[in-house]
Amino acid sequence: RATNAQSVTGPWATPWVLNVSTLIDINLINSVVDFGPVSLGGTYDTDLPGPPNPFELNNSGNVKVNITINSTDLWLTSPNPSSAYQFKVHNSTGFEGAFNPNSSIVSYTPMPSPAAPIHAITELNYLPNLNRCEVDLLINVPTQEPAGERNSSVIFTGSLAE
Repeated sequence: RATNAQSVTGPWATPWVLNVSTLIDINLINSVVDFGPVSLGGTYDTDLPGPPNPFELNNSGNVKVNITINSTDLWLTSPNPSSAYQFKVHNSTGFEGAFNPNSSIVSYTPMPSPAAPIHAITELNYLPNLNRCEVDLLINVPTQEPAGERNSSVIFTGSLAE
């Protein structure tokens, strides 16, 4: 019901409903990190220039999201969590300020197991040019690791940042 400047009141409006829906939608721009052949005792880091590139996450939804991370074991001799397999979050070039660094994991931290995911990224934004971040991997090849190809599945889970 509205009133004009002369205090004339109009009729009551018919009731209506407004729904505001949230969309939590994260995706990986770079979904594969391939270190290639590695040496026993070697250290490999996606934060260094050149391949391999880190994971790059994009928030395609319409709300800020928090993201947890966990992973299957990479090494046979060093199960998660371990200093032999670590991660950290940092800004994607051109997307600086996309997440809250004060409560995100921005220093290398042992990769958690699927049984114990940890909160890694806080308030990843959804606005254009503020909706991406990178997740770096650091591996230290255990000196007792037997030869052979290794792989690990990393799981990112998004939830509404409140």
